[in-house]
Amino acid sequence: MRKVRPDFSMSEISKLFEHPSQDPQNLVKVLDLLDCGIAKITFEGEFRRTVLWANRGFYRITGHSSEDYAAGHLAGDATNVIYPDDVKLFFKSFLSHVKSHKPLHIKYRIFHKKGHLVWIDLKSTFMGFEDELPVFITVINDITQEVFLQESLAVERHKYELITEISGETLFEYDVANDTLRRLSAGKSQAAKEQCSLVFNYLKAPSEGHLIHPDDLEKAREFFKRVAQKPNQVHESEEFRYYVKDKGYQWHRCTATGYEDPNTHKINILGKISNVHYFTSAIKRLSKENTHDALTGLYNKETLRKLIDEHLQKYPADPCALVLLDGDHFKNINDSFGHAFGDEVIKLMGKALQASLGHRALCGRFGGDEFEIFIPNAHVDEAKNCLDCFLYTLDLKRFELSRRLNLTCSFGIAMRFEVGNSYQELFEAADYALYEAKHRGRAQSYVAEKDYQQTKKS
Repeated sequence: MRKVRPDFSMSEISKLFEHPSQDPQNLVKVLDLLDCGIAKITFEGEFRRTVLWANRGFYRITGHSSEDYAAGHLAGDATNVIYPDDVKLFFKSFLSHVKSHKPLHIKYRIFHKKGHLVWIDLKSTFMGFEDELPVFITVINDITQEVFLQESLAVERHKYELITEISGETLFEYDVANDTLRRLSAGKSQAAKEQCSLVFNYLKAPSEGHLIHPDDLEKAREFFKRVAQKPNQVHESEEFRYYVKDKGYQWHRCTATGYEDPNTHKINILGKISNVHYFTSAIKRLSKENTHDALTGLYNKETLRKLIDEHLQKYPADPCALVLLDGDHFKNINDSFGHAFGDEVIKLMGKALQASLGHRALCGRFGGDEFEIFIPNAHVDEAKNCLDCFLYTLDLKRFELSRRLNLTCSFGIAMRFEVGNSYQELFEAADYALYEAKHRGRAQSYVAEKDYQQTKKS
């Protein structure tokens, strides 16, 4: 048998009770077909109600029978059914309902007969008085699953926001056709956190308080144009200045990709905006000095040490990794093919570091074939993943050499808080770990243990 639709309005249900058919049993049969619960109830005194009549849906949702409501501990006492924290809300709402005669819509919890909690969505219409007691027609629906899903989504969203806050990034969707940016999430330090979720006229002529610095607008327009013209590819912008409340314009970088909206067939853009102001500003402060290695273009040893020291002081709780990298058997390369080819190999290693880790880490060369990598906000597994990325890039680029050569590297890894907190402590631990990696056969990485100094002495 096909069920009667379960979405009767309150006015329709009220009319059924006000003008019942000549055969009341037909009305009962119809109401019993509904998925929702329907009850005629009355109230007497504080916290006391009586269920005068209810359909099967009502008893199914509550788990109790009509006999349970007519006798025993449920008779008249709603506090034995309603969750204690919701009792006052329930009766206060109905009292206001009686006085105003306006429709009522509330959500509350009850105890199912089996003991578990059930979330109830209740709608009620005041029917008048019988024997001087207020009478109501109520419709209830079980929304437990819906509430559970909403709470689960809220928890997941909170986790998501925490992750974006930790990463210091703002996720966004950009509507190319309407020049509208929608912020999906942001960390507390990000510009968009202080802005509304929707930003209109995002790339048009700047106005007061515009998010992108006027001098960088054209650069941003060209970037978004390039992303839209080549969708399904990951694009990375040049650095641009983005407004952060109470701090002014700071340097940011955008990574984005375009995709076709399946409904409109228009190109939209998804991306993230990362605050790189600290690193950019630090680089600019040191720009007048001899900050880079002439051969590789990476930071030299002194510059890198200054940047690492600043980061360690600025972010005392930031887990990070210091890695020393050494090309295996590099002396043999110089002896066999000459120093010119050796320099070519060093340049290639520098290019591979910059290409694979330039956006994620600080990389420098401090002599010969020895390199230093500082990876902020990283645990040991993330550090190893970065090194795997470098090796993969190096393997792709080795064909650029003038001679065929199988390049392998050894790595010494020191994790902050495991072996120390200062640059010197990290460097000494990484140096020891590099020695161990070579001693154990090269072409591998080794992580310094907490007690590496005792192991070293023994």
